[in-house]
Amino acid sequence: MATCGAKTRAGTSCLQPAGWGTDHPGRGRCRLHGGCSLRGHLHPRYKSGRYALYEIVVHANEARGIVDVNDAKVLVDANGRCRGIVQVGDGPSLDPPVRLRPQDIDVFRGMPGYVVSTEDGLGAYMQELRRLRGARAARSM
Repeated sequence: MATCGAKTRAGTSCLQPAGWGTDHPGRGRCRLHGGCSLRGHLHPRYKSGRYALYEIVVHANEARGIVDVNDAKVLVDANGRCRGIVQVGDGPSLDPPVRLRPQDIDVFRGMPGYVVSTEDGLGAYMQELRRLRGARAARSM
């Protein structure tokens, strides 16, 4: 059986079973060493990735409106682009929609009629803008 493996204050490895006391027994850290930490869009300090170099985009050929994927409801606009998660499970509606989770993108990859691709994100444009400003400043000296 796998153990948590985290380093304790005594300098030894934690001997609790992997995922002990969490909702994912058998995998990852135990609840005492970060196994219950909120991840992704559930974390209070989650950043949307607005400035990421590349954005993962899901396009649908046929779907429009709200689509069920995993435990989430995903909004697909009139152009067939997935705009994000509008509700997770039975929880409250999310406005504005949050970004798709990795597990939802994996499901879209396996569903017929959906295309998962990458596009340049705002970060790519910001990087290009910095490069052009640097080149302009170098020419003016």
